[in-house]
Amino acid sequence: MSTKTYQPTGKVLYRCEVLSSSNSWMDEYDNFNYRPGYTHRLHITLHEVVKETDKSWIIRYFGEGKTIGKEWKKKFAHETKEQAVDSVIAIKKRAVGFASARLEKQQSALTFLENLNRPIK
Repeated sequence: MSTKTYQPTGKVLYRCEVLSSSNSWMDEYDNFNYRPGYTHRLHITLHEVVKETDKSWIIRYFGEGKTIGKEWKKKFAHETKEQAVDSVIAIKKRAVGFASARLEKQQSALTFLENLNRPIK
């Protein structure tokens, strides 16, 4: 594995993630204390651009260079915080769509099973 050294350009890109945690907890006696809901917080990381071309950026990511195309639809990091937030919103909407489809499929399977004529031999 070769490591290239780059000179910083002074530019940064932003990546946004949502960190979620349950509101429930375990106490010192291992009693589970249920509290409905979740706590969410927005986590924005800055990634230093170490090289820029007319079509891409290279950022420092865990000590290695990571390429991000300027015209890519799905980017790892964005030029502004607003774009990063819009990106994570789109990701969450897509995830909700997949989860809704899986839930609908499981509800349909449950309805099918509940309507079976019993006993099954």
